[in-house]
Amino acid sequence: HGIFAVYSMREVYEFNQFWAIGSGRDYAVGAMWAAWPQLEGAAEIAQLGVQAGCEFDVGTSLPMTLFTTRLATE
Repeated sequence: HGIFAVYSMREVYEFNQFWAIGSGRDYAVGAMWAAWPQLEGAAEIAQLGVQAGCEFDVGTSLPMTLFTTRLATE
């Protein structure tokens, strides 16, 4: 389980808490990092990251569509 990024040169990175991509990623990661201890779940953290990117980056805008799913238990 986790977040994995796979790049064109076959590089694979694992992220333990959160990750962002796109022009607003720096704002998104900063907001998610700051709120990580206070928020309940992944959906809240992701939504906050997108909202921060939209607020501070001119190349990022709403609307946002958020999907959640339950993982199968082992």
